Amino acid sequence: MNFKKEDSQRCELLQTLYKLPIPEPASSVHLSLRNLTEYFVAVDVNNMLHLYASMLCERRILICCSKLSTLTACVHGSASLLYPMFWQHVYIPVLPPHLLDYC
Repeated sequence: MNFKKEDSQRCELLQTLYKLPIPEPASSVHLSLRNLTEYFVAVDVNNMLHLYASMLCERRILICCSKLSTLTACVHGSASLLYPMFWQHVYIPVLPPHLLDYC
């Protein structure tokens, strides 16, 4: 029974992708839903609101996580929530050790 549901979801995905235009060569394809899903799972509502308010006030924000993929998804997900606005200041998704003094 699960196979029918998975097949139906696959067909729906393929039909949706078929309707989309082919990306230009050497252009990037942005899949933001994954970042947002991981962001909503990893960050509780109270912290989401504080983070969003801090971004709107253009404060320095430091996000820590033990898992790089979750960290990256949360950073990109939170930045995408600003749309149609965007972050105009320094944006370092993963801070290298030699820039720790910047914090």
